[in-house]
Amino acid sequence: MVVDLEAWFREYDWQVMQLEPSIWMGTFATAQEEDFDLYVHQDFEWINMAVSPLAPRPHGHLGPRLALALLRLNERTQMVRFAIDGQGDIALYANLPAEELHYEIFARVMDLMTATTSAFAPALARMVADDSVSPPELSGMLK
Repeated sequence: MVVDLEAWFREYDWQVMQLEPSIWMGTFATAQEEDFDLYVHQDFEWINMAVSPLAPRPHGHLGPRLALALLRLNERTQMVRFAIDGQGDIALYANLPAEELHYEIFARVMDLMTATTSAFAPALARMVADDSVSPPELSGMLK
């Protein structure tokens, strides 16, 4: 099933740029006034969303505390997940089955992508810079 994503972007009041026939990109600002790009790719079966990079590429390797934080965040979040993308940056992903997808679910996931980015990107960026940091946003996840 092919969803009319352009109509849904308009209804969501989201300014996007179509990069390719099935790929869109929109930029949003977090509460901390940082800009992030959200990419949406539509194929026949899935709507794939990504905020990448959510945090810059870890220097050298993924520190054990940062890896633990990402795993614990995945355990606590719904419908979105943290991962390392193909360039080695920390990213946030969501995948929605296109079949019988409704605008309300699409909008909810868009809300989750932006809210999750705003809530955790600064703390993850601080941990990338120094794996020994314990940001308050991640309290309880690093033990």
